[in-house]
This record gives sequence, C-alpha cells and structure tokens, in this order.
Amino acid sequence: MAALLISGALAVAAVVPNSLIALLGLAAAAIGAGRILAPYYGILPFCLTGPAMASGFALMSSVGNLLGGFAGQYVIGYLRQQTDTYAAVFAVLSASTLLTAVIVRAIGRSIAPRANVVALAVE
Repeated sequence: MAALLISGALAVAAVVPNSLIALLGLAAAAIGAGRILAPYYGILPFCLTGPAMASGFALMSSVGNLLGGFAGQYVIGYLRQQTDTYAAVFAVLSASTLLTAVIVRAIGRSIAPRANVVALAVE
C-alpha cells in the first residue's frame, strides 16, 4: 500500500500545474517512503535464515544504495536537463514505485510463511 501511495502522489506531483498541490503530493510521497521500509525488509525472513539472511540484507541494501544513491542521481539529472522540468522525473519515479508494488505483491503471494517465523511472531 505504501508503494501505491508514493506512486500516486508522485503522479499527482508530475501532472498538476499548481505548485501547492504538487507540494502536497510530494509530502504524501514522503509519508509513503517512511512506510515502505517495513514490508521491504520483511520479505527476506520468509526466504532465508541465519547467515544467509544477513547476507541477503547486505545485498538488498547494497543494490538499493547503488541504484538509488548513485545511478538514480544521474537519471534524475539527465531527465531534468532534457525536459527542463521535474514532471518527467516525478513520472519516472512514480512508474518505478508502481513496479516495486507489483513485484512485492507478486513475491508476497508466492512465498509461503515458514512455521518458525510465525512461531517467533507469536512468542
């Protein structure tokens, strides 16, 4: 749900001509960005255990930081330079967040919860 909130809010910020409404869209996207981390990191314990889970978290963080912190800056700068507006940037961010929601939803439906994860949550 958080990824859908971010995607919708960024889509609103991309298409509205009113700066105040675009600012409200960005604020809603920021709220969603804070809520997306729990499901993001919550998927891995269903697949991995022990040292493999630690390695999985490290891999997820490394790839996320590489794509978002390094490559993402170049993509945003390139789009901003080519279009001379932030609308294309917000549209690409909205589409990528929507893709994230679809992927997480597909993974969530395909993973069966393990018995020990459920038992830990109960205790």
